[in-house]
Amino acid sequence: MTIDEHSDLFKLTLVMPTCRRQDYAIRNMRYWSNTGVILLVLDDSPKPIEESIIKSLGSNIHYKHDTSNYANRIVNAFPKINTKYAQLICDDEFYIVSAIISSIRELEKNDSLISCSGCCLKFIVDKETSKIYSTVTYEALYHDYKYTIQDDPVKRLNGFMENYVPILMYSIVRTDVWKKAFVLPILPYNFFASDEFQISLYLSFAGKSKILKELMWLRSSGEHQSIREEFEDRTEPPRSVEEWWNLNTKERNDFIQKMSETLEKTNTNSELIYNDIIVGCYGHLLKGGGADYQKSHLQFVKKKGGYIKFCLFSFFFYIKKFVPNKIKFFFKSTKIWKNRNISFLNGAEALKKMGIKVNIVKLIEIKKIIENFHSK
Repeated sequence: MTIDEHSDLFKLTLVMPTCRRQDYAIRNMRYWSNTGVILLVLDDSPKPIEESIIKSLGSNIHYKHDTSNYANRIVNAFPKINTKYAQLICDDEFYIVSAIISSIRELEKNDSLISCSGCCLKFIVDKETSKIYSTVTYEALYHDYKYTIQDDPVKRLNGFMENYVPILMYSIVRTDVWKKAFVLPILPYNFFASDEFQISLYLSFAGKSKILKELMWLRSSGEHQSIREEFEDRTEPPRSVEEWWNLNTKERNDFIQKMSETLEKTNTNSELIYNDIIVGCYGHLLKGGGADYQKSHLQFVKKKGGYIKFCLFSFFFYIKKFVPNKIKFFFKSTKIWKNRNISFLNGAEALKKMGIKVNIVKLIEIKKIIENFHSK
């Protein structure tokens, strides 16, 4: 990638926490090297990346070896985030530059927005064949996703949580708001992805966010084991938000109080009862399935596909529960299963037919980066 002529990129800092996946971090650092974007890499690996590699990169790449926990690493980096906008990025994923520019320009012309983002496509790497496939993810974003653009903060929050997609945490956000959101996970709670839920809840209430019908976010799958699963001291609590909400009364009440205090600072409207807002929004979250893929997908199918399609998918998921894992793994390993996959670029072309703007030239560049990475 060469330096981009668009000055809009100089307004953005990408924040990349990483741990024990330095090859992937370096891949992303090279992708962003010598562009206008500032990339701030926060590495919690046992040893830092070799200095010679860092020196070979552009001056826009800022690397820090910091072995504190995830939340503290980000907060410790606040003084280095001085651009107008900030955005979280995973070390193994890609953002498309043209879509970044579109989102920044949308924020520049609309002061009522606190954040903006585009649509998402998941890429899957088959290491045996070195082929890259793609699949639709977060389907709601491809349709008229207006839950985060409503004027009323309570309706906006409830609509977002009932139709939950983790898009706000990875959106381009005005830096002052971004810092207020990302300081929240310092308060840990004993359920899976509690940081994501706290940040998302705050951002959806704090202001309006727009989702552009343009492909921006490429999520990685199958390249490696999740950081959350790699070693015990970093393992996320296995308990789901639904289990935690229904069982852990003391911690739940503390969460309600802390988040209510946070929302009150965001909106001092005396008519709002913030405790009720938090309880209500989690009622909407659990109703819509939340982080449970099957439940949230079924809710989406019911809204867009109708009752018959909903019943068919429900039956499929029900039967799937009783299939032994050995059989599931066998089918996933067969050529029959692999032949069902859509190639990376064909998946992008399918999005174009759905009315999603796609930068095919940039996707071809990213595809080559991924192929070269795995060939080595």
